Amino acid sequence: MKLEIKLKNGQTEIKEVSTLDLKKKNPCINCRIDGGCYDHSCFMSEDWGDFLVSTEHEIRVQDVEMIRVLQL
Repeated sequence: MKLEIKLKNGQTEIKEVSTLDLKKKNPCINCRIDGGCYDHSCFMSEDWGDFLVSTEHEIRVQDVEMIRVLQL
């Protein structure tokens, strides 16, 4: 599948992927023994969020303005 991805920063990328899956990342889940969070911004913002993942690429959904399928 060929995807055209327009990012919020104005860049446009074309990526070819064979599979695509959605993965949620929250690296701070349960960082304390009691299951809470220290809330001290220990991870960069690009480490958090929802990601479209293929074997070749990882695209953070929060950075995307638009995705268009160019070819199946």
